[in-house]
Amino acid sequence: MKTVLLGVTGGIAAIRIPELIRALKKAHVQPIVIMTDSATHIISPDRMKMATGKKVYVKLFPKEFNAKNTVALKTIDHITLAKKASLYIIVPATANSIAKLSAGIADDYVTTFALAARCPILIFPSMNSYMWTHPATIENVNKLKSYGYTIINPSTGQLACGDIGAGRLPDVMVMRDEILALLKKTKILNNKIIIVTSGATKEFIDDVRYITNNSSGKMGAALSDAAYLYGANVVLLRAKKSISPRYHVKQEEYESADELTQLMNHYLPKADICIHCAAVSDYKVLRPRHGKTLSNKSLPFELTPRTKILDTIKRIKPTIYLAAFKAEWNVSASKLCTIAKNRLLGSHADMIIANDVGKPGIGFGSDYNDVYIVTRASTPIHISLRSKSEIASRIIDEIVKNICPITVSA
Repeated sequence: MKTVLLGVTGGIAAIRIPELIRALKKAHVQPIVIMTDSATHIISPDRMKMATGKKVYVKLFPKEFNAKNTVALKTIDHITLAKKASLYIIVPATANSIAKLSAGIADDYVTTFALAARCPILIFPSMNSYMWTHPATIENVNKLKSYGYTIINPSTGQLACGDIGAGRLPDVMVMRDEILALLKKTKILNNKIIIVTSGATKEFIDDVRYITNNSSGKMGAALSDAAYLYGANVVLLRAKKSISPRYHVKQEEYESADELTQLMNHYLPKADICIHCAAVSDYKVLRPRHGKTLSNKSLPFELTPRTKILDTIKRIKPTIYLAAFKAEWNVSASKLCTIAKNRLLGSHADMIIANDVGKPGIGFGSDYNDVYIVTRASTPIHISLRSKSEIASRIIDEIVKNICPITVSA
């Protein structure tokens, strides 16, 4: 049974922590609770102790603290706990606690343990929506992400104050699943460098206007997260304003296909796997204009096919394992797989993930997808309608089976 630390701060959502503790214990995870003094005004340490069956830590210096005994025994609770924990979860994390963590302040158990921890740190913010969207909070959250902390954005709904907005603690089962996912993080792809491309490119008509597509980058972000949980060293090349991954990975942003090409040329030589999920424009504007074109008359421009990035990847790195996406519009399953197979052979890819973006509720912008995985060696694998995060995990599973089958079968 793995041990996790729950750092509970003084948000009203702290009253939901016993329910989370019960869910974790049913999943064979042992929580130990540490609390700020403010949190004890929301829920008593005794209730936390009753839920966990373990001691609850609140005071860095309790009444019975004796410095001489501590030195003699060489036992400091927050250091001892830091060595036991597989994961440190701060839930709920208030705006105040996030600000202190970002500044490296260690003036209570929750913040002191964050500096002492050598395990992953997972944070569930919960606060009023105005506090969540305040520039200081945004800056502090981004700073924590840069430290490698995983931040799960709060849900939107009715808040304790009666307002409607972002700031609610996610449902208990959602939090449990996030915790279990991080606890299951493996080292199967340890030392493997995976490039994931994500989002839509822009082709500029002039310095203001451009043509693009509806790709949100959700699938690419999900693939980045799934690869991270397999222990890979992920480099996410994503379009500006596309969806960010939840886990801390190296990211580079691009706008045009030419910028993405430059990034690919830079990162591909050292990569082991490339998952090309970006929705790259098939055309480029032949003669883009400078400045902002006047809008009081017609604006003719010519599009010309551009070189497919997918066709260049194996030329740059012949040994790379290459998986790529192929989108079609309102075709039969058999035709979709045939198109994917032809694209596989034409690009020398190792895997093509095909989906029909003409079907409602899947593909561009949606949280769901329905795909076929096509390789040379096997019949197409159909992953029917489900969340993009689930599909991403299945895709990484299939890649792992192809590149290290002995590890997976073990």
